[in-house]
Amino acid sequence: CYVSLKAIMGELIHKYIIGAYLYVPYIDRFLQNRHGFGLDNVEPFKVLQDTSVPILFFHGAKDIFVKVHNVDKLYNYTRSVKEKWIFADSGHGNCIVHQRANYTKIIQDFDSKINQLNSGNNDKNTL
Repeated sequence: CYVSLKAIMGELIHKYIIGAYLYVPYIDRFLQNRHGFGLDNVEPFKVLQDTSVPILFFHGAKDIFVKVHNVDKLYNYTRSVKEKWIFADSGHGNCIVHQRANYTKIIQDFDSKINQLNSGNNDKNTL
């Protein structure tokens, strides 16, 4: 059973930002008009199971909007090459602020690992 982005956003917004869930229909309409798809068309769990694109997950342990267990679910659904980093001192969307040096090195190392995989040096999905 896959969950749409609209359902995920609605639940998170309703839970953490009182009254903000009223904006979800407007966001959905904007996406429909501007980009030709709506929040119901975006199914992150399905996409993660179907993609072969390598994915590097970053998350802040202090994120009050998206809890770590949600990132764990996304990570577990991912069938492509993947890696996950949880930063203890970061909140929502600010890992790069608190971990700039590590952030850049992690991306470079992940890119190197992907290049090794593409060269046939490794056949694991999780690095």
